[in-house]
Amino acid sequence: MSIHHDIHPFLEGTCSVQILSDSLHAPIYGCTLAIEDSKLIIRPHILFDNFADELLLSDLETLEFNGSDLIVLKVNSSSNLKTLTIVKEKY
Repeated sequence: MSIHHDIHPFLEGTCSVQILSDSLHAPIYGCTLAIEDSKLIIRPHILFDNFADELLLSDLETLEFNGSDLIVLKVNSSSNLKTLTIVKEKY
């Protein structure tokens, strides 16, 4: 299953991101996500030197989506970066 257009509004905006990789597993708060040119853009650049901060939507697969608070994406294009867990911040 790939990313569907109905989750694009969820992916755009302010949130916290939890990264699961072979070398990093920590929540990062206050980042901004945007979709530009068929890429998921993460700002500020939080994925450091090991990963790109622009992930092609075609390389992402939805593993879990509850509709309002959480989405878990599998990253198919990286051997190090396994998943991104994106949680909407509560105001």
